[in-house]
Amino acid sequence: MTAPRDRQPRLAPPWAGNSGKETSRHGELPDRRPAKKPARCAGNQASARGGAQRRPRAKPQIERRMMRSFALLLLVMPLFAAAATRVDIALEDADNRPFEYRDDLGRLTGFHIELIRAAAQRLDWDLTFLAVPWARAEAMLADGRVNAVSYMAAAEKRKGYAMFLPGNQLHLQQIGLFGMAERIKRMAMPSALPDIARQYRVGAAKNYFYGAEINTLIDKDNVIDHHAQNITQLMQMMAAGRYDLALATAGALQQLEHENAKLATQIRRLPGIAFEQTPIYLAFSNKGNSPKLAADFARAYAELRQGAYYRQLVAKYQVADMLPNFR
Repeated sequence: MTAPRDRQPRLAPPWAGNSGKETSRHGELPDRRPAKKPARCAGNQASARGGAQRRPRAKPQIERRMMRSFALLLLVMPLFAAAATRVDIALEDADNRPFEYRDDLGRLTGFHIELIRAAAQRLDWDLTFLAVPWARAEAMLADGRVNAVSYMAAAEKRKGYAMFLPGNQLHLQQIGLFGMAERIKRMAMPSALPDIARQYRVGAAKNYFYGAEINTLIDKDNVIDHHAQNITQLMQMMAAGRYDLALATAGALQQLEHENAKLATQIRRLPGIAFEQTPIYLAFSNKGNSPKLAADFARAYAELRQGAYYRQLVAKYQVADMLPNFR
């Protein structure tokens, strides 16, 4: 038998690293040791037992951002709710064709109504028309209960509570003198209204502004009676013999045709008698936010007059000769 040789420890080659892993000249040799099983965490154990896994808590900065976003939303929401500005406009509850009247279905329409609605749409107004007796419309404007009144002339007594901006002029009003067709044939008519009013019984509607000359005869000289509540009643009083002649707007017969067609055929406008034209406005209250609304409307109305829609309205209602600076 041969004697056993002493086992000598195998030396690592000089290119081996200090990690204890075998390496070759070209790099680390593959580790053939069995892989360790991953440790089971508490969450996995809970899931294995059927319990709910706890969700990690949101970071504080995320919570703060969410709170800020919610606060901003609360601040912005009222702005969306108040986007449309409420505007109340009063007008006379009467047939004032072709400017303001009710159609066959009872809906408000007319040249003024349509152009005010068009301007209000440009301004995003929540618009409401209030048709009331004329005296009440004036009182509501004076008290600031409405923002504006349509079809109003700039009488001196109104300037204390109403704003008549040049840009809010709607049309020029022409006043005419009317009489019963059979009676005026026998009348010798003077050329001047003061002489006519002293020779004949002349009537006018109450609280209307007819221009400086006519209203002086009504208010100061007291030679023109003004007890009629509106144009229709004025014409009826003339037909009944209360007046010989009546002062009314140039379109009075057009209005009367829709309320009393038979009476309208019996009345004529006297030719050759003309009075100064009176500017008619959408008059705004001088209270609250109405002055700002007046300026906004003037701007939107100026833009509207430059467009095709305004010309369509003028042609539809045939009012070109009653509009300022219309070409």
